[in-house]
Amino acid sequence: MKATPGVMRIGEVHAELRKVFPTVELSKIRYYEDKGLVQPSRSRKGYRLYSERDVECFAKRFDWPKRSLCHFAWCVFA
Repeated sequence: MKATPGVMRIGEVHAELRKVFPTVELSKIRYYEDKGLVQPSRSRKGYRLYSERDVECFAKRFDWPKRSLCHFAWCVFA
């Protein structure tokens, strides 16, 4: 069940990313948050709420070997 249109919880993000990147684990999503590469908002109960832009940033990062640094830089510095 989606909390808000355009916002996904971590399990939903994980499921979407695994469609394209089957080896992605939840720990990798949390790792990128810890490193500051994405900054999901939080619900009143503390759940991570990821935007569509966050998901795009994950997808670009997981596709890193096929992309140049400037593609990822947009995600981090935009």
